[in-house]
Amino acid sequence: MRELLNLIKFEYYKMFKKKSLWFILAGLFGLSMLGSVAMLLGNTYDMEGEVTGTRYEEMQAERKNARALGGRTIDAALIQEVQEAYRSYFSQAEEISDEEEKEKLYEDTVKKYEPIMEILSQVYTGSYNSQEFILDLTEDDRNQFYETLKQKQKQLWEEYFFLTKEEESKLLDYQQQIKTPFIYNYGAGWMRYEILLYSLSVFLMLALAICLAPVFGGEYTSKMDALILSSKYGKSKVIQAKLIMAVTFTIGVTTVLLGIQLLEIMLIYGADGWKNPIQFWSLTQIVFPFNQIEAIGIYVLCVILAVLFLTAIVSLLSAKLKSPFGVIVICFMVIIIPMFLDIPEQYRMLNSIYRLLPICMTQEWNVFCHYMYGINNVIVPTYIFIPLFALAAVVLLNIWAFKVFKKHQVA
Repeated sequence: MRELLNLIKFEYYKMFKKKSLWFILAGLFGLSMLGSVAMLLGNTYDMEGEVTGTRYEEMQAERKNARALGGRTIDAALIQEVQEAYRSYFSQAEEISDEEEKEKLYEDTVKKYEPIMEILSQVYTGSYNSQEFILDLTEDDRNQFYETLKQKQKQLWEEYFFLTKEEESKLLDYQQQIKTPFIYNYGAGWMRYEILLYSLSVFLMLALAICLAPVFGGEYTSKMDALILSSKYGKSKVIQAKLIMAVTFTIGVTTVLLGIQLLEIMLIYGADGWKNPIQFWSLTQIVFPFNQIEAIGIYVLCVILAVLFLTAIVSLLSAKLKSPFGVIVICFMVIIIPMFLDIPEQYRMLNSIYRLLPICMTQEWNVFCHYMYGINNVIVPTYIFIPLFALAAVVLLNIWAFKVFKKHQVA
C-alpha cells in the first residue's frame, strides 16, 4: 500500500510541475468567477436610452421585492391580491400619458408582485411575461391554480413528448408527490447556479482532457514505457497509480471548482429559497418532487460523475494511442460535437444513447428529463439512471485502460 501511495504522489508531482497545468487551472477558476458575476456587469437603461442604474443595483431591487413576499403561500388569496394590484395599475395607467409617471405608478403598485406574476403567467398562459390575462381570472381560476398546473404539465407530455404509457404513469405518480400549495421565497442564487453548471462543465471537461491526455500517452512519447516495463511495479501498481491520480485529480478539481462557484453565487445573491420547489425552474416541464437544494445535489452528483466518465475516456485513449495530441483531439470532438447535435425525440433509442454522452449528462434538461430508461420492466428516471450508468462506465473504462497499457508492457 505504501508503495502505491508513493507512486501516486510521484504521478501528482509530474502533473503539478507542468506550468501549463497551472495556467489551465487559473483559467478555469477565472471563468468560474466571471460566470458568477457576468450577469451583474453593466448598466440598465430606460426606453430613451438613458442610464437608470447598474445591473447589480437592479438585482438588489428585485431581491428586496422578492424577499418582501418571502414565506407567502401561493394560493387563491395571493392571486386575488396580485389581480387587484394589476387592475388598479391598468385602470390608472390609461389616464396617464407621461411615461415617467406611469413608471412610478408601476413601481408603487405592481412591481413587488413581479416574481409571483411570472409564476402565474407560466401556468395560465404558458408565457413568462404576460400581464393582461390577470384581469380576466375568475374565482374558479384562482381556486384551480394547482389543478391548472397539473393539466398544463400533462398536456405538455401528450403534445410534445413521445412517452410510453409506463412513463406517463410514472410521471403522474411523481406529480402527485409534489407538495402544494407552494411557499414562495427568493431563490435566484440557486437558479443562477443551476444555469451555470452546464457551461462550467464544458470548460471543465475541455481542461481536464488537456491535463490528463499525457497520463499514459506521455510515457510513449518520452520513451518511458520501456522503463516502466522493467520497473519493479511496472505491470500493476504504476498503472494503478496513474488511474487513481486521474480519478482523484478529477474529483478534487471538479469539487473545488463547483464549491467555489456555489460559495461566490451565494455570497452575491444569497442562499434564500433552498426549500423552493424545483418547479420554479420550469413550472410546466418539471414534475419531480424535489426542492431546490435536493435538485442541485442530484445535478452536482451527475456533473461530477459525467466529468469522471470523460476522464475515464481520456485515460483509455491515452493508454491506447501513441500521442497525447490525438487524445485531446478525439476528446474535444466527444465534448463539442454533441453540443451541436439534435437527435429527434421520436428516435427513442438514438436519443436515449445520445443523452448518455458525458457532456449531455451535464445538461439540466437531460438530468430531469421526462424520458426514462427501462431495466427488466422497471422504469428508471434519468436522474437515477445517469449517475448509475456513469459510475459503471468509469469503472469499466478504467479497467479497460489498465489492461490496454498492461498488454502493451507485456508486448
